Amino acid sequence: MERLISIDLKASFGFLKKPDINEGIYLTYNLLHKPGLLGILGAVAGLEGYKYKDELPEYYKQLKRMKVAIRPLNAERGIFPKTVVRFNNSVGYASHEQGGNLIVDEQILIRPSFRCYLMLGKEQDLHENIGARLQNHQAEFVPYLGKNEHSLWW
Repeated sequence: MERLISIDLKASFGFLKKPDINEGIYLTYNLLHKPGLLGILGAVAGLEGYKYKDELPEYYKQLKRMKVAIRPLNAERGIFPKTVVRFNNSVGYASHEQGGNLIVDEQILIRPSFRCYLMLGKEQDLHENIGARLQNHQAEFVPYLGKNEHSLWW
């Protein structure tokens, strides 16, 4: 037996990186995508994320068949306001060969929010665990919207 639930996800900021951009600025997708939502649900359930370069993370392997729908909230025609933030990345492995700081421009979403519909299978313990944790506002790991500094609430 299946049951449909909905949750509203909200963050002050969000960054859903477009991987095909390499123009001196990192751009964000406007809408939360299914792999991103599955990552959030994996954090709620306590499933492991990426460990090895060429291997799918545990949360994706276990949740990829879950039926979901995602709808933007409080957005003009589904488009959230965006801004560009510039910051320095001065860790050694990110710096240029000559040394110094890597300056990064990053587009971020302002106050993104989404209503997410999840079809939970009653016979699947993992789905029941996720449903119970969402209902009780609990998560094993802190969920975020694209980057650790963009905490997510529901």
